[in-house]
Amino acid sequence: MCAPLASAVFFEDEIIDIPVEATVFNYGRNGIRGTAIMKNGKIVQMAGISGILTGIGETGKALSQTTSNSALGSTSSVNGSDALLNLAGSASSSVGSKLADYYIKLAEQYHPIIELNPGNTVNIVFLKGFPLDPVGIQEYEEALAQQAENPVSATAQILNTISNPLLDRCREY
Repeated sequence: MCAPLASAVFFEDEIIDIPVEATVFNYGRNGIRGTAIMKNGKIVQMAGISGILTGIGETGKALSQTTSNSALGSTSSVNGSDALLNLAGSASSSVGSKLADYYIKLAEQYHPIIELNPGNTVNIVFLKGFPLDPVGIQEYEEALAQQAENPVSATAQILNTISNPLLDRCREY
C-alpha cells in the first residue's frame, strides 16, 4: 500500500499536508489486511437492465418483420400496421446496446475499496526524506512542482544513477 500524502498537526495548531513517498505495512508484509468491497453493484445492475432492454427491442423488431426466402436469398419486410412496433424495437435495441456498453465501461473503471479493521497497528516506511519546517516545506513543494513541469527523461535518470559524484573527487587524489 502506498502513502502519497502525509498530514500532521503541530503544537501551534499549524496543519501541514506534504507529498511523500512511503509504503505502509503490518506484520512484516507489504500492505494491510482488509476486506475488499466493490462499490459498482448498481452500475452492473444497470448494465443488466440495459441488456434486457436490448433483448426486448430485438424481439419487438423481429415480431414486426416478415421474412421471405427465395432462390435469390431472404428478404425482410415490415407491414404498415407493424411499422410502429418495428420503430420502437429498433430504437430500444440500439439505446439498450449503447447503455449496456456505457455501464460496462463505467464498471470497469471502479476498483475495490479495502476496508480496514479499526485499531490496526501499521508500520510506515518513508522511501524519501521530506522537511517538517514551514520554510523547508515550501521549498520542497516548489521543487516538486518544478519537477512536474520539467520531467527528467529516463535516460538522464539512468545516467545520474550510474555516474557516482564521488568518482570525480577520487580522481583529484
